[in-house]
Amino acid sequence: MDPKRVRKSRKAAELASRLAMLPADVVDEILLRLPAKSIARFRAACKSWHALFSDRVFLRAHHDYASRAVLLRQRSGPRSSYEWDDDICALPFGQRAATPIGLEKLRRRCRLLLHGCCDGLLLLSQSHRPNYFLVYNPTTQERVTLPRDLHWNLAVAGFYFHAPTAEYRVLCYRCDRTKRVTRKHYDYSVAAVGRPEVRRLASTTYGGYTRWKNNDAPVILHGCLHWMRKLHRVIVFDTVSERFRGMRGPMQDRCMVGRLVAMDDGKLGASSFAEGERTVDVWVLRDYRKETSWTLRYKVDVGFMAGGSIKFKWLGIAHVSESGEALFYGAQRYGVYNLRKGQVVRAGRKIFLFPKKADRKIDARLSATWHVYRESLVSPLPKDVGC
Repeated sequence: MDPKRVRKSRKAAELASRLAMLPADVVDEILLRLPAKSIARFRAACKSWHALFSDRVFLRAHHDYASRAVLLRQRSGPRSSYEWDDDICALPFGQRAATPIGLEKLRRRCRLLLHGCCDGLLLLSQSHRPNYFLVYNPTTQERVTLPRDLHWNLAVAGFYFHAPTAEYRVLCYRCDRTKRVTRKHYDYSVAAVGRPEVRRLASTTYGGYTRWKNNDAPVILHGCLHWMRKLHRVIVFDTVSERFRGMRGPMQDRCMVGRLVAMDDGKLGASSFAEGERTVDVWVLRDYRKETSWTLRYKVDVGFMAGGSIKFKWLGIAHVSESGEALFYGAQRYGVYNLRKGQVVRAGRKIFLFPKKADRKIDARLSATWHVYRESLVSPLPKDVGC
C-alpha cells in the first residue's frame, strides 16, 4: 500500500478520535465547513463518518456552506457559442485569480463544452463524442452519460435539481421549422440523469427568442426556471407540472440589457444596464404571485468597475450572496458591491489566469459565464440507482 495513503488514513483516524470528544452539534458545524476534498478523504476514517458523509442530506448541507465561484471559459479560437472550450476555470468570489477546476481526465483526448452547472455538477459534451451529454463532478470525478436521444442538435435550456424525485434533470429544445405558422414552435425534451428514457413535452411557442446560450443560466426559484426576454418579459418553466408560462418583467422605455438574478431575500430580481451609461438598475419582484409588483430597489453607480475609463457595452450581476454582496461582471472585469450597505467591497479588476505571482497574466481567451460553482460531493445518480 502507498505509504502516503497510510499516513493520511492515520491522520484522519486521529482527527476522528479527537472530534469524538466534542459535542455533536459542534462536530457537525466543523464538518460542514471542511473542504469537499477533505470530506472525501475522511470517509475512510470510521464507519460512522462513512455513513454520515454518504448521506444526501449532509452532502447538500455541506454544499450550501461551500465557497462560491464563477465559471470561466478558456478558448483558443474566436468567441462563439459553438466553439469548444480548452478548459473550464473557477474564479472564487473576492479573489482575482482564476484556476482550472480539474477536468484533466476528460480533456486528455478531446475538448469540452460547458452547458450547465447545478450543485457542483457540470453538464458537458465532448468534441470526440458530440452526440453525447455527460454529467461530471470535478471533486469526486464521478461521471454519468445521458441517454443518446439527447443528441447534438438539441440546445440545452436548463440543468436543475427536481426536488419531488430527487433527480437531476436536463431540459433541452429544438426549433420546429417545418410548421407553416406565424410564430416558431419549439419541441422540448426532459431527461433525468441515470434514467434511460427521454420524455417529450408538448410543442410550445416559448423558446428561442429568449436567446438562450451556453453562457447563460436560468434562475431557479419556487421550483421554476426563469429566463429574461429583454426587460419586458420573463419566461417561466414549472419543473413539477412541466409547463411554460409568461411573466411580466420590469418595463423600460430605453434600450437596455437585462438579466435575472436571485436576490439575498429569496425574491426574483433583475439588473438592467444601458450601453455607455454609469448606473445599473436593480429591480425586485416584491410578490411572486403578482407579476406587476416590480420595484426599483437599487441604483448602483458602476464607476467602481473601471473608474470611468471604460465604457461598458454590457454589465450585469452574476450572483447576490446572503449578506447582500453582488458580483458585477463586464468587459473581463469583476467587482463586488454590497447592495444593503451601498458600499464597494472590491473595485473592478481584471481577471488573472494563474494564482502564482510568477505566472500571473491576463488571458484574453477567458470569458465569463453566469454559472455559479461550488465544490460538492453530491452524486449525480438518483438514490435508487447504484454508482
